[in-house]
Amino acid sequence: LNAPFSASATEEVLKTYGRLFNDSPVGWRVTSKDSILNYRSFQMKSVDTITIAIKANHIKPSPLTDLMQAWTMAINGAQQVCDFSASTGLEKIWLFLGHTRQIGDVLDLDFVPNSIRRHLPEFKKHGLDRIRTLAVDWRSGTVNIYWRAPGPLDKKQADGLLAMAGCDPIDEAEVKEIARYSSAKDGSFAFAVTLSLETGDIGRSGFYATKLLREDLPVISDERVRFFLDHAPDYDREELITIAWGFGKGGKKYMKAEVCVVHKVISMFRLLTSPDNNNFTDSLNFQIPPEHAVATPSSEPNFVTGS
Repeated sequence: LNAPFSASATEEVLKTYGRLFNDSPVGWRVTSKDSILNYRSFQMKSVDTITIAIKANHIKPSPLTDLMQAWTMAINGAQQVCDFSASTGLEKIWLFLGHTRQIGDVLDLDFVPNSIRRHLPEFKKHGLDRIRTLAVDWRSGTVNIYWRAPGPLDKKQADGLLAMAGCDPIDEAEVKEIARYSSAKDGSFAFAVTLSLETGDIGRSGFYATKLLREDLPVISDERVRFFLDHAPDYDREELITIAWGFGKGGKKYMKAEVCVVHKVISMFRLLTSPDNNNFTDSLNFQIPPEHAVATPSSEPNFVTGS
């Protein structure tokens, strides 16, 4: 893949989060827009990965850490999952919400900045009422919001969703390809946007198809992504492949591919990504232990402690 790799960054990840990899499914991911190789662990217990990262100097307290911690505390059953780069270490933290949540219960909260909240009317106009997952990217200062959108997807709906990020319309054939692979039994599909926490600008959007079979994958024109799918190690009895179609301003397009490596990820992933699962993480009570409390030097309020 010619992916950049740093032994020291990887050693720091293992030093900080090694125990998570011992008993958690692990996934690999690449995209066609860069040469980075990403990996993540899907731990099956609630872990305050942000405080761990701050204590280990992987990241610094910021409005992004405040926001993610506040969401974690406010949403019962929410679970943080780390995303790493093979060259730089910790890049992103995801927040799986246990099951789909009404948009107002996630975005229309006092601690959510107006840069995000101001998009609520537009999100609702496009039927984006059920949020599945959140994520923050430390290096780009962005927030990802993932929905179960009503479907089946058609061209009018696709063009409207993509227009929120200033993306060009896509042709009918591509819409049908995305709809075929991304639709759940009820027709709903996974859709996401990436926006700047500081400005609220929506820079990218994407559609996701999960739990795909190797013998029935969508058309993948990028040679690097095909090479990844052909060679990425996968030691599970059941294979799990995720494909995403990403879109940006000015006609930019890219694809993502992810495979999982070990530890019976299928059963776990079905729980994490089912459209409405009310039994997975609701019993997990996330708390930041007092001994791990981190004072936030940012100018924004610390939403976790209320200070």
